[in-house]
Amino acid sequence: ERMEKERMEKERVERERVEREREEKERKDIEERNKQEDQERKRLEKRDILQVVREPQTTSEKDGETSEEGEENGTSCEEQELSEEEEEAEEEEAEEEDEEEEEKEEEEKEEEEEENEEEKEETCKGADIDINTGCCRRTGTKDEDEEEEEEEE
Repeated sequence: ERMEKERMEKERVERERVEREREEKERKDIEERNKQEDQERKRLEKRDILQVVREPQTTSEKDGETSEEGEENGTSCEEQELSEEEEEAEEEEAEEEDEEEEEKEEEEKEEEEEENEEEKEETCKGADIDINTGCCRRTGTKDEDEEEEEEEE
């Protein structure tokens, strides 16, 4: 019986080690993915800012031209105002999409954390089980497998 218990204890320890390694790998993968998404978002924001800075300024207010001069250059003030409004609308839309994406990421992260917590609560194994009593140290209840083993004995 003692040898059997020692063998079971070694198996349990090994399962816990494998589980910890798997969880650590998942956590690192999630962190790496989030890091890459942040870098991509920053790159896109930087590109958008540079694009706005590089655009030629043709409105009369910016160049000091009269509306007639602006029309001679190929862009009327009204057309420029419309394109600026369209640009602003596109920027707002892009910002809203980014915010929605961030919210989704946060929700997914929270759900994953909740699932991990639920799994931990459901499974009382390893260091959580008091060897003397067979009870889980966190929940204070006996593991179902342990109860069955005691009944069989």
